[in-house]
Amino acid sequence: MKNISITREEFLNYISTKSDTEDKTSKNTQHYLDYFDKFQKTGKKSSWNWAGILPIGFAYRGMYLNSIIFYQISDILGRAVDYLEASEKLKLFNLEVGDSSDIKQLFIYLICAIVLHAIFARYMDYMYLIFVDKKIKKGSKPRKPSILHIIAVLAIIIVPLALLIGCLYLYDNFLQ
Repeated sequence: MKNISITREEFLNYISTKSDTEDKTSKNTQHYLDYFDKFQKTGKKSSWNWAGILPIGFAYRGMYLNSIIFYQISDILGRAVDYLEASEKLKLFNLEVGDSSDIKQLFIYLICAIVLHAIFARYMDYMYLIFVDKKIKKGSKPRKPSILHIIAVLAIIIVPLALLIGCLYLYDNFLQ
């Protein structure tokens, strides 16, 4: 188990937002405080966080490296399914829909993607706790949303969409 040496107050000071007051915390801040308390009592690393379903959740929390790793694992997963299907080494599912190789490939990728996204959503709170612990130990100040933060989050959304649109355009115009 990873040793967390920060206190609840240090954690709260780091993650608090402008909408948090001494009397009331925002829903998101309270979610992370509840997880911190649960982790301190039980050491349990897993809990569900819907924001972890997509890499944008990690980027929003300032965990840009985690977001990039998430994208890379998704990309590698897609390429692995393509390779296995192309080399006909994968005979996991026998779908009979005429020429079903595309459907089978999509089905396998979707199953793997759902599992991957569920794993990230299941452990996002723990990853965020480790992230904040490291930042506090280094003496980093809490990040406040800036234009650079907004650009990074938007880039994490726009770049993959632009690549997808570009690939679809190439496929439609040159590869058919």
